[in-house]
Amino acid sequence: MHAPLAAALALAPSAAHGEAPSVAAGHTIYATRLISNDHPAGEVDGTLDVTIGKDGTIVGFYRPVDSAAFYDVVGGVEGRHVYLSIHWDGLDHVTGSYRGEQIVAYTFTNGEIYRFTATPARLETRR
Repeated sequence: MHAPLAAALALAPSAAHGEAPSVAAGHTIYATRLISNDHPAGEVDGTLDVTIGKDGTIVGFYRPVDSAAFYDVVGGVEGRHVYLSIHWDGLDHVTGSYRGEQIVAYTFTNGEIYRFTATPARLETRR
């Protein structure tokens, strides 16, 4: 198994353990990027819109930038570790951790390892 993927899977959290997350509960919209470790020339950008519950459960949706469709997201956070199940063809089980406010995670799909990053979106306020 590829080292970054093995390390990420070994750290997979479980909200069922009953431990409170160290990441604050609440709603966040993230700008996402999915890049193949083997072929970094292409990437898939998107939006992750999720709510983290006080118990560490995550619910929301994912939308690739080139699609009008929304895909369900469920998961959990324990401490700084996070896992997501994103029900979209290019993503399924994503496992990683928070680094500051950013999620850095990995997934294995179509025979390749992908790096998934999610950075909180900064929305402009118009006056």
